[in-house]
Amino acid sequence: MNSTPPILHSASVLRNLENSFKCSSKGSKVKIELEDIEEEVNLWKPSIVCYVLGSNPPLHILEGFTKRIWKDKVDKVRMLAYSIFNIRFNSIDDRDSVLNGSYIFFNRRPVIMKSWDPNTNFKKKDVKVIPIWIQLEDLDLKYWRQKSLFKIVEIIN
Repeated sequence: MNSTPPILHSASVLRNLENSFKCSSKGSKVKIELEDIEEEVNLWKPSIVCYVLGSNPPLHILEGFTKRIWKDKVDKVRMLAYSIFNIRFNSIDDRDSVLNGSYIFFNRRPVIMKSWDPNTNFKKKDVKVIPIWIQLEDLDLKYWRQKSLFKIVEIIN
């Protein structure tokens, strides 16, 4: 009795794969109308697409984070692609209040957010401006006014 399994050569695997995916109706195109996807588009309208700049948190960690900071506004958190997340809110008003709120940081890294758009393929883009958080420890109270702080931050620029 021979206990050696058969060896698959790449040429035979490739040939079999090519035959598996051949389509009998070459050249035909599928036309998807708005009414075909309208229900799904409406389902995801109150969503944002986001990513954490310089980090890739696991889905369950980001889901816990979003539910902690936005509480009952969050309905569902999904991963769209590697490190790109879709967060669906209970309403468009909830989504807009989050987008118009303050900057969000995850583990001291900025969260880049924008509203979901069915006509946009979301990818991480070259970010030109990011919000940062600067801690000025032991800064005297006399320097806490806007004019003084801007002068201090100007040299960091």
